Amino acid sequence: MFDHLLFTNRTNARYIFVLPLQAYCVLGEVSDEYRNHTIWIEEVPSEKKESRVYRITRSVPQIVDRTAPTMFETVFADHNGRPTLLHLVDALVDSSVGKINLDLNKNLTIDLFEGKERTSEELVSQWRDISGFVVSDRFRFEEVLVDRSYLTSLKQPGSAVTIEKIDKDNLLPVLDYDGEVSIYDRTEHVTALLHTPGISGNVALRDGQPCGYALACKNRILLCYAENDEVFKQLISSLAQDMKCAHCKMFVRNGVNDVTQKIIEAAKERNAVTRLHTRTNIHGIKWNMVYCTNIGLHIF
Repeated sequence: MFDHLLFTNRTNARYIFVLPLQAYCVLGEVSDEYRNHTIWIEEVPSEKKESRVYRITRSVPQIVDRTAPTMFETVFADHNGRPTLLHLVDALVDSSVGKINLDLNKNLTIDLFEGKERTSEELVSQWRDISGFVVSDRFRFEEVLVDRSYLTSLKQPGSAVTIEKIDKDNLLPVLDYDGEVSIYDRTEHVTALLHTPGISGNVALRDGQPCGYALACKNRILLCYAENDEVFKQLISSLAQDMKCAHCKMFVRNGVNDVTQKIIEAAKERNAVTRLHTRTNIHGIKWNMVYCTNIGLHIF
């Protein structure tokens, strides 16, 4: 499920992907005029079913501290005024995993795209201290911009791995392979991606059996899963070959794999991503098979 939340007055936007006990959201934009404010909101009817829109009715330029309320404050204080981030987290939780046993067995994950150093530190601090995302991910993620020619040069002539376009005839084997990457059933998610205009994919085969697949949209590689470096190189080079842009974007993990590390080192641009969780790191994923992550759409 995807949900888009927007606070009017140029305030905030979020996206969320939901699994049974795991919610995933991505920080969109936070207007400076509400970043360190306590706000009051009301929901506005929206024509789009996938969107929830809120109007800010009141704002004060400070974070109201309610960490140790007095008895009077507990009974009589106006609890509708909350920091912007808390309003967003509450709305996302309500529309996804729900608040029942939220602190016991449900995990929330967020990816924060870092900008200026000072702003990034402040943003991470707010999500940790105000919103309860206190667990740092064990991986370091980066968005990189790479020359397309560098990616095409990774192709290995004479490889036993063959590449085919993903279509309705080989979709089922691709979905079966995706099921090997994690414990999650992503049939609906992957199928929806492949049916989205502008998204195309390649599947890698060895002896007629899938050994990896990758999806791309315009100049962005959305994901790439492979059983080893050779398969990854064949997939990534085949996608790059079909692109018309001079550069290609993707999300990778820093410091975990030689071939992706060389891509990071060859990048024209690098943007760090901070991933935080409320309870725990994400389990049930074979990260050794994940070469390019699906950040922004899924937890891997």
